[in-house]
Amino acid sequence: MLDLHSHTTVSDGYLSPSQRIDWYISQGINGAVISDHNSTMGAQLATDYVQKNKINFKVLFGQEYTASNLHLNIIGLKESISPKQYSGFFKDINEKDLQSLILNVKNKGGVVFVNHYNGKVDFLKEKLIKSGIDGFEISNGQASIAEVNIRDFCIINYLSCIGGSDIHLNYELNRFIKVKLKTDTFNYRSVFSNLKDVEHEVIRVDLYPEKIKFKKYISSDLGRSIILPISNFLNYLLNLNNLQLLSWWIWSFGVVWIVRRI
Repeated sequence: MLDLHSHTTVSDGYLSPSQRIDWYISQGINGAVISDHNSTMGAQLATDYVQKNKINFKVLFGQEYTASNLHLNIIGLKESISPKQYSGFFKDINEKDLQSLILNVKNKGGVVFVNHYNGKVDFLKEKLIKSGIDGFEISNGQASIAEVNIRDFCIINYLSCIGGSDIHLNYELNRFIKVKLKTDTFNYRSVFSNLKDVEHEVIRVDLYPEKIKFKKYISSDLGRSIILPISNFLNYLLNLNNLQLLSWWIWSFGVVWIVRRI
C-alpha cells in the first residue's frame, strides 16, 4: 500500500521527514512518495532515515512542482525542479514551458502526473495530454475534484490513475493506492508499470462522511482554505460516537475551568 502525495516540514507539512515515515508505518503503509513543494530534500531526508535505521519502508523520490495555475507530481528524479521564475511566490506556467518541463523530466527518467486537477480553462485535459503527462491524480485527500470523470478520462486515453492523501498534518490516512508488483524489485518504474496497466486500486476512505454538505459549494481557493476546514470539523463532530462526545465535553469543561482559575 502506497501514498503517492505527501508533505513534510521541508515545505508546508507539519511532520519532519522521519516523523512522516513513522506516521505511515503506524497506519500500515508500505511506501510513499515524499513530494514536498519544489524540492526533493524531504524525500532525501526520509530515505536517509529509513536506511540509517534499517526500517522496512520504501521511499520514492518526488516533488510537487507548484505553479499558481497547475500542480504536478514529478516522481523519479533526485534533483529539485522549481517553476521557471519561482522567487518565493507561485508563478503561472505557460504551455510552452510545461512541454519543456515534462520533456526534461522524461529525458531524465522521471514521470509526471497532474495533481488535484480542477478543470482550469488554461489547461484543459486534452492540452495536458499533448504536453506529455503520464496521468492524473483521480483522488486527493485535501481537494474536491471530479474523481469519476477524471478516472474515466484516464482510462479512455490510456493514462495512469493515481491517488494521494496530499497529507500535511498527522490525522488518519484517507487516500492511498494498493498495488501488487510484478517483480521483486521495488522502485518507481516497477510501481508505475503496474499503474500503466491499470492493475491497481485507488483507495478512498471517508473518515467523516458529510452530514452537512458544504464541499459541493466550494470551488474557489478561498472557499477551500476557509469553508472546507470548517466543513471538515463540523462533520468530524457529527460523526463522533457517544464516548467520543463525552471525552470532548470533559476536555472542554477542563479547559474552561483552567481558564477561569487563571
